[in-house]
Amino acid sequence: MPNIVKLCMITDESYVIPTIVAITSAIKNKNADTNYEIFIITKNITDVSREKLLELVQDKVKIKLIDASALQLMNVKIHSHVPQTALLKFELANILKNENKILYLDGDIIVQKDLSELYNIDLGLNCAAVVGDLAGEEIRKLHIKCGVDKYFNSGVMLLNLDVIRKTNSVEKLVQAKINHPEWTCMDQDAFNFVFKNRVLWLEPKFNSTITAFYHHKFDIQTINKYYRTTYFSFTDLENDSIIIHFAGCSKTRPWQYLDVMYSMQWEHYYLQSPLKNIALNRKIYDNLLYPKIKPFLHAVFSITNHGCYKVLCILGMKIKFKKF
Repeated sequence: MPNIVKLCMITDESYVIPTIVAITSAIKNKNADTNYEIFIITKNITDVSREKLLELVQDKVKIKLIDASALQLMNVKIHSHVPQTALLKFELANILKNENKILYLDGDIIVQKDLSELYNIDLGLNCAAVVGDLAGEEIRKLHIKCGVDKYFNSGVMLLNLDVIRKTNSVEKLVQAKINHPEWTCMDQDAFNFVFKNRVLWLEPKFNSTITAFYHHKFDIQTINKYYRTTYFSFTDLENDSIIIHFAGCSKTRPWQYLDVMYSMQWEHYYLQSPLKNIALNRKIYDNLLYPKIKPFLHAVFSITNHGCYKVLCILGMKIKFKKF
């Protein structure tokens, strides 16, 4: 019997590039006997993007594109703080009505290993299997704002679609978001509020938010205490991780900048994707480096104004010259 893993992603035109690269990384790192069936829910993408997504199809990899404009979404009043893309994530149980469970993935990831271990987890009567959000709890106190004991990241979720349907969770998710305009984490707060204790907590390797750990300066001891793990170092966690998730700092995405965490790893998969012949217009994220070297630069090199003169100082030696 074939080993089948069913995945779901959601993308609009602005997220097509990272979505294609994420899928490419999953395909490149799957086991030879694993079959991937990937549902991609699209919203306002171009014909070119659609063609690039379909180029991912290969032996043991099926791609099904689902156009969001053709979906019959719930008949609810959409407030300005509830975009349709959030509703799409809430409504996966209705959209994928013939599936019992699905592995939902955000597009800002790279997959380092086969996804069978994650997909084959027994969900029991839980709505989802998820990974706790250390930064969300420790820094932003999101669990307190949502009224839950423990808070998870919704970028990677193994969803029990049968239980979600039986518990009317689709309606509850939409209503929760409408009722709480103060929630800032788009869909994530609503998922935490509605699923509450009906989740199975997983190891961080299934949704490894290392970029957030670095951004918030968490050490490995803090990570081990929160997740009850025994990693010796960040490298140990990174090597063990099945999914690396670029969560925590939306301004430092590897498809936007050349010099941020995982930019080289991300580019490795980009160059193996259907996008490989399309040049990326990535920038240098100067703010990551400049604040660290600014004091040094000012110590060895500076230009100051003194009346009609400028004074150039290099390693303590001053050169005075007239302004032009």
